[in-house]
Amino acid sequence: MIGHPIKVACLGWKEWVEFGENRRTVALVFWDDPYTIYASPTMCFPLRKYLSGGIPRTEKLAFAIFILAHEAEHLRGVRDEGLANCRAIATFRQFALGLGLPPQRATKLRVM
Repeated sequence: MIGHPIKVACLGWKEWVEFGENRRTVALVFWDDPYTIYASPTMCFPLRKYLSGGIPRTEKLAFAIFILAHEAEHLRGVRDEGLANCRAIATFRQFALGLGLPPQRATKLRVM
């Protein structure tokens, strides 16, 4: 969805804190690595649950998809947080479909 494959590195809470982040930060990218999104359990758990056939809470799945889309914008080179948010909202349905959500659910799923 951003022109090249991306990897989501899901870290546990201990790894996330050792990585230098706190529990309020959900994901991040490094400008010198345009292929990897580093994600906390807050982002990874709902995505993993959905992708393994489970049914995560709707708002948690929506938030995780939004964060995925937001961080993907950073991997595209967008450094401005507001612009990354706007573009993530605009591409949200596309990311939901890419994760395999049925079109009707992807359309109804809302962020914030």
